[in-house]
Amino acid sequence: MAAITRVYTLPLAAEMLGEDAELLWEVYVDMEPEDSCLWVYGPDDQQIPAFTDFGLESLTDFIREHKTAARRAANKSPGHDRALTVLKISGRPKRAKASSSADTQNDVSIVFDRRQASTARSQPHV
Repeated sequence: MAAITRVYTLPLAAEMLGEDAELLWEVYVDMEPEDSCLWVYGPDDQQIPAFTDFGLESLTDFIREHKTAARRAANKSPGHDRALTVLKISGRPKRAKASSSADTQNDVSIVFDRRQASTARSQPHV
């Protein structure tokens, strides 16, 4: 890996890429140091994201993905999400009856054994 010889601050990167700095602020939060996005610290606790040459390439990819996702969200029909969240419930729920008398209650271990048996999942064979 080549040594990092220069970085571009977020406002400069926005200018270089012809993008709005606000968009870059939204996009860079998904970037990792592996994407060549780093923080530059200055006096008086100033700090700003900056990008290497490779970071600018990564940033361009992130911007493209962000805009594609935004277009998809804007093109969704308003009723589409609602249709997926409608749940039709028919009939009455079956409710268990509890007994207040100690002599008619099941032993705790029997209850847990039955529940474990009814929810047991088969383990994959290795």
